[in-house]
Amino acid sequence: MKRRKLIKLSAFVVSGSALGLLSNGCKSDTVSIDLDDYKPSFLSKDQYSYIQTFAETLLPETDTPGATSVGVPQIYDTILNNILTDEQKKTDASQLQVLMDAVSAQSGGKAISSLSDDERLKVITSIDRSYANSSDSATAKTYNTVKNRIIQYYLNTEEVGTKLLNYLPVPGEYKACITLEEAGGKAWTI
Repeated sequence: MKRRKLIKLSAFVVSGSALGLLSNGCKSDTVSIDLDDYKPSFLSKDQYSYIQTFAETLLPETDTPGATSVGVPQIYDTILNNILTDEQKKTDASQLQVLMDAVSAQSGGKAISSLSDDERLKVITSIDRSYANSSDSATAKTYNTVKNRIIQYYLNTEEVGTKLLNYLPVPGEYKACITLEEAGGKAWTI
């Protein structure tokens, strides 16, 4: 075999194997979530019910979609189940249980899901005032983490991102410092 032919063959072999490796990196790792018949995979039923109630209290259904109607509790459970390590899952679940116990103590021993809308709002407002700007206790950190996750997952849903926020899939000119009014009165999705 001539040297030139050997170099061509080796170039084809190397580029072919490189393309195979690159195409594996282009796979989409999407997870579909059934919003209607969802069974929690990470959270317990009580924890899932707490997240569902807490999310709907934070972001209720008004003229805009609520947290539960866009699937925030399902997204919350799915993301934590797929991302956290086993050790992180144990820690997160125990911290969430401590938060649930603190909310229950604040509401006279009742679960948050058993409270009326007004009672729930009163309890969440009281806890928010206590923990919102505090990072002293583990309960405050957990509260702020859960609250921030719920808001983040809500803002990143397709319905909220494309219908309530400014969304431009193919961006045009970049304008760094503009007012909210110049952006059409809405924050940007991306």
